[in-house]
Amino acid sequence: MTTKTLNTKIIIRNDTAEVWTTKNSILSKGEFGVENDTNKFKIGDGSTAWHDLEYEEADQAAKEEIIAQNSDTK
Repeated sequence: MTTKTLNTKIIIRNDTAEVWTTKNSILSKGEFGVENDTNKFKIGDGSTAWHDLEYEEADQAAKEEIIAQNSDTK
Protein backbone atom coordinates (compact mmCIF):
# COMPACT_ATOMS: atom_id res chain seq x y z
CA MET A 1 0.00 0.00 0.00
CA THR A 2 1.41 3.39 -0.95
CA THR A 3 1.17 6.45 1.20
CA LYS A 4 0.47 9.82 -0.31
CA THR A 5 1.01 13.03 1.63
CA LEU A 6 -1.23 15.94 0.74
CA ASN A 7 -0.07 19.46 1.45
CA THR A 8 -3.38 21.11 2.24
CA LYS A 9 -5.02 23.55 4.59
CA ILE A 10 -8.39 22.89 6.22
CA ILE A 11 -10.33 25.94 7.31
CA ILE A 12 -13.31 25.41 9.57
CA ARG A 13 -16.31 27.59 8.85
CA ASN A 14 -16.06 30.65 11.08
CA ASP A 15 -17.51 34.10 11.70
CA THR A 16 -18.47 36.38 14.56
CA ALA A 17 -21.31 35.44 16.92
CA GLU A 18 -23.35 38.33 15.52
CA VAL A 19 -23.04 37.13 11.92
CA TRP A 20 -23.87 33.52 12.86
CA THR A 21 -26.95 34.76 14.72
CA THR A 22 -28.02 37.05 11.88
CA LYS A 23 -27.59 34.43 9.13
CA ASN A 24 -28.89 31.53 11.26
CA SER A 25 -27.18 29.06 8.92
CA ILE A 26 -27.74 25.32 8.79
CA LEU A 27 -24.46 23.43 9.10
CA SER A 28 -24.02 20.20 7.18
CA LYS A 29 -23.90 16.98 9.19
CA GLY A 30 -20.56 16.95 11.05
CA GLU A 31 -19.61 20.47 9.92
CA PHE A 32 -18.03 22.71 12.55
CA GLY A 33 -19.01 26.35 12.94
CA VAL A 34 -16.80 28.55 15.11
CA GLU A 35 -17.55 31.96 16.57
CA ASN A 36 -14.13 33.52 16.15
CA ASP A 37 -14.84 36.28 18.69
CA THR A 38 -16.06 33.98 21.50
CA ASN A 39 -14.18 30.74 20.61
CA LYS A 40 -17.44 28.80 21.00
CA PHE A 41 -18.39 26.22 18.41
CA LYS A 42 -21.29 24.11 17.22
CA ILE A 43 -21.45 20.98 15.09
CA GLY A 44 -24.15 20.66 12.49
CA ASP A 45 -26.60 17.84 11.91
CA GLY A 46 -27.69 18.87 8.42
CA SER A 47 -31.13 20.16 9.39
CA THR A 48 -30.99 22.29 12.55
CA ALA A 49 -30.48 26.06 12.26
CA TRP A 50 -27.66 27.76 14.17
CA HIS A 51 -30.00 29.21 16.83
CA ASP A 52 -31.25 25.74 17.76
CA LEU A 53 -27.89 23.94 17.90
CA GLU A 54 -26.24 23.55 21.29
CA TYR A 55 -22.70 24.79 21.84
CA GLU A 56 -20.15 21.98 22.15
CA GLU A 57 -17.99 21.85 25.24
CA ALA A 58 -14.26 21.44 25.75
CA ASP A 59 -12.54 22.53 28.93
CA GLN A 60 -9.77 25.12 28.77
CA ALA A 61 -6.97 22.62 29.39
CA ALA A 62 -8.22 20.42 26.51
CA LYS A 63 -8.40 23.44 24.18
CA GLU A 64 -4.88 24.55 25.09
CA GLU A 65 -3.52 21.02 24.52
CA ILE A 66 -5.19 20.83 21.09
CA ILE A 67 -3.76 24.23 20.13
CA ALA A 68 -0.28 23.28 21.39
CA GLN A 69 -0.30 20.01 19.44
CA ASN A 70 -1.43 21.67 16.24
CA SER A 71 0.42 24.97 16.24
CA ASP A 72 2.39 25.84 13.14
CA THR A 73 5.95 26.36 14.34
CA LYS A 74 7.31 27.51 11.00
